[in-house]
Amino acid sequence: MWKTGLLLLLAWLVPPAGAEESDSAAAWEQLDRDYKTAERRFYKPWNDAKARGKPYALDYTKHPSRTFLPRFLAFVRHNRGSDEAVKALIHVIRYTSDQKERGGAVAVLIEDYAKSQAIRPAIWILRSRAPDSLDMLIEMSPHRDIQGLAMLARAQGLKNTDQARALRMLKDLQRKYTDVVERGSTLAYKAEREIFEIENLAVGKVAPDIEGEDLAGVSFKLSDYRGKVVMLDFWGDW
Repeated sequence: MWKTGLLLLLAWLVPPAGAEESDSAAAWEQLDRDYKTAERRFYKPWNDAKARGKPYALDYTKHPSRTFLPRFLAFVRHNRGSDEAVKALIHVIRYTSDQKERGGAVAVLIEDYAKSQAIRPAIWILRSRAPDSLDMLIEMSPHRDIQGLAMLARAQGLKNTDQARALRMLKDLQRKYTDVVERGSTLAYKAEREIFEIENLAVGKVAPDIEGEDLAGVSFKLSDYRGKVVMLDFWGDW
């Protein structure tokens, strides 16, 4: 898949002969601005109809996420290797419905950025769109934070299909990535929470015991109702 996808896009993504090197940051800002403007225009009729209390059907085949795909690919072609090209590739991977196109974009992403910190924002898209590529990233990246994030994303994706492998990866994260922080928590802590979910909250597991008070102020435990049909309603008021 990777070689085929890479060959499909590499030939097209090579900058044309004589092409001048562009200011990738400025070019990306313009493309991103154009995309957001097109998105606002797309939703405007729906928002207007909603304000009037009337129905309006959107044609998602014309959503900018699809109609802008050629422009994002063209951006990669002219700015390949730049940090901004990663953002364009993420868009293609997320929104294209063409499996060959997606495979090619993923292949280019791994080929160009597997050893770069610039690939970091692509990890969560790869988790859902091309999870196998995370195995390559774990192996190829020289950066501990990228390796750890890729392992966490891969394990999360495996929770419902291969729990044994997911647990091995998460326990490895617990041991080796106590110093890597993502959004205020270490990867080891995030791995601990994932492990708890797999071992205690998966379908077929015995629910963890909880304690509380009923409406009359009487204390109870979930285990008090073992053997009975119980409906749990968790809610909060913030």
